[in-house]
Amino acid sequence: MRDTLNKIMNTANVAYGNAERKDWIKQYPSQVVIAVDSVKWTETTEDCLSQETPEDCIGAMYDWFDIFVAQLSELTDMINGELTPIERKRIVALITQDVHYRDIIEQLKND
Repeated sequence: MRDTLNKIMNTANVAYGNAERKDWIKQYPSQVVIAVDSVKWTETTEDCLSQETPEDCIGAMYDWFDIFVAQLSELTDMINGELTPIERKRIVALITQDVHYRDIIEQLKND
């Protein structure tokens, strides 16, 4: 079971950047979507924080915040569309996680 989950996680991780996020979310199990989304959020946030100058870091964080808010908006649009019960629960869980992440990005960019 762990090997199977590992393979699915790796596939989803690679596919994340190659597909539209709204399509990617529907392709994988909820546990995988939540986990890979967390990894990608962490990678992007760390990239913003590792900029060479404080000004670059702040600029990157503002850009990341705008991108992230757009992604969150896309999820709320999806919730209003036709979804299976499992897809709806998956997206609600992802929205819950992403709202917390949005708040963290906002705090980082304002501090």
